[in-house]
Amino acid sequence: MVKMQHYLHIKKSKFKKFVWKLNHNNTLAYGHKFMYKNVEPGREFSVEFSIYNEKYKKGVLHEHLKKTVLPFYATWILIILKVLHYNLYILPEKQFKYLKKKVLTLAIGLPDDEFVVLDAK
Repeated sequence: MVKMQHYLHIKKSKFKKFVWKLNHNNTLAYGHKFMYKNVEPGREFSVEFSIYNEKYKKGVLHEHLKKTVLPFYATWILIILKVLHYNLYILPEKQFKYLKKKVLTLAIGLPDDEFVVLDAK
């Protein structure tokens, strides 16, 4: 975590501690996350990093892999949502995130993920 902090030139206060309840085995996986935004002209992007202890690796990968192959209808719904949000700007950020979360859980037969940020400011 310290290496990423120094390499990306971000403050330690940007790291948020959180807990994620893994659905397949009800394990509580603790970790840290932060949002990084590159503001170089012509190379702008943003990405969210999540850092876990090695002991949670197998469970976290299991949860993520369940969402890598989606049914065609879920894929099309996500494409429509992204066009409405990113291209046409008619779907606000809050609703976009909510609907995307529902498609990636309920629409493919999975329960909602449960995340709690432990040190929100």
